[in-house]
Amino acid sequence: MRRYLLIIQLLLIALYGSAQGYKNPVISGMAPDPSVCRVGDDYYLVTSSFIQNPALPIYHSKDLINWELINYAVTDQNGLDLSKGVGMFAPTIRYNEHDSTFYVICTNVGCGQNFIVHSKHPDSTWSNPVWLTNPRIGIDPSLFWTDDGTCYLQCTGDNNIIQICINPKTGEELSSFHYLTDGLGGRYPEGPHMYKVGDYYYLMISEGGTEFGHHVNLFRSDDIWGPFMPAPNNPILSHVGKKAQNNPIQCTGHADLIEAHDGSWWMVFLGTRPIGEFYPLGRETFLAPVEWNNNGWLTVNGNGTVSEQMNVKTLPQTAKESISQRKNSITSLYGFHHEIPEDWNAYRVSPQTVAQITPDGLEIKASNTYDAFVGTRQQDYYMDVELKLEIADWEGEAGLCVHHDDGKRYNVALVRENGQAFVKSECLFNSVNQVKTTEIDAKTHVIDLKISSQKELYKFYWKYSDNPNSKEWNEIGQMDAQFLAGGFSGLLVGPYVKKGKALFTWFTIKYK
Repeated sequence: MRRYLLIIQLLLIALYGSAQGYKNPVISGMAPDPSVCRVGDDYYLVTSSFIQNPALPIYHSKDLINWELINYAVTDQNGLDLSKGVGMFAPTIRYNEHDSTFYVICTNVGCGQNFIVHSKHPDSTWSNPVWLTNPRIGIDPSLFWTDDGTCYLQCTGDNNIIQICINPKTGEELSSFHYLTDGLGGRYPEGPHMYKVGDYYYLMISEGGTEFGHHVNLFRSDDIWGPFMPAPNNPILSHVGKKAQNNPIQCTGHADLIEAHDGSWWMVFLGTRPIGEFYPLGRETFLAPVEWNNNGWLTVNGNGTVSEQMNVKTLPQTAKESISQRKNSITSLYGFHHEIPEDWNAYRVSPQTVAQITPDGLEIKASNTYDAFVGTRQQDYYMDVELKLEIADWEGEAGLCVHHDDGKRYNVALVRENGQAFVKSECLFNSVNQVKTTEIDAKTHVIDLKISSQKELYKFYWKYSDNPNSKEWNEIGQMDAQFLAGGFSGLLVGPYVKKGKALFTWFTIKYK
């Protein structure tokens, strides 16, 4: 009898999805401004990447919960200069059934502004960018196709939401601009997305700024040009009020809707897991179920809030680990034997510009413009990361870094200069630079380094690599995590070289 009950249970899971739910965030670490589309039972998602290179990571999933990084929409191959400006903000990904093509539209803030790239296969090379030169096309652009194949672009205008028809392959404007809404009084109406459900066009936007006032509002009209009327239950997603004041998830907003292949509806959106008022990990990607009522309006997870543990029916979940689940594995080891890992990024330049795989490991050479750095996203607050490095030159500086931006980073490094060697911990916070050093054997050129994150605190360690009697880690400084928070970005962790050239033979991350 027990055997038959198990068979029935497995059949029910296959037919109706898992009753065990899932954990938020579904993409942990820096993954803000998510946008999603579907082709059959395949789902594709893109997020902002700012000055990271390659840019605009593309993820794939079969269940909206387990996501795998498969490509980037912008690389050195499609000719977009990432060395200037402040980077890639708020992309949208859409699939156009009329030409069987994927499109990503994005704003490269400070360098060229808005552009579109396209591809038949999102895991392959994307096209060169088509630039939209009209200055009225503001940030957070989005695309929507009507049944007749007309492409509409929505974006943030002058503190409002505007729309225009375009040719997405050429950037040609096919209509004049049209005002859609000012929002409902929250600051910074932004992140617009258009949908057609039944007889109505739905416009979803965010307001309140991408901080603790962030929330999502919904509007609808029977005409794509409006007028758009607000939903009676706005905001449809918000952690601003009392009902979510103690929720570990905050800043929820910048959402996108998707109808799953089983007819269920879902919302992806950004949120944070703050430490008090700070969230060093940056904005992450979260998921919530959506239900439509008989009046043609929707609710998000029943009451417009979400939790870390979502006990809801899901699509049948795939066997692959999600980005968020992978952090619970004992160790992620990078041996640097074949190629630079796909989930590693550099800043402004491609990782291959400053780093290369050699028979001995990962070799990084200092840049004349920026410290040479490559790294992967920090995905949780409790982390141990270790590496082994060798400085072959008589002089140089190389080590391990938790990097927020050019002005916020924590380093622990081996430094060799003037015939001496020492280990240095450095906590750079804009104009404040706290440094601790300890002198070591002048002949030392191989060393193990470690950074331990304990949610609110980072600690820095070192030990000799080639001394069998040196098994214990030596602490050399610590710093509060809050100084790595702020702005739009999250954290990357990885090796760096400030002077000279260094070899990194292994690198490991353990999330606790």
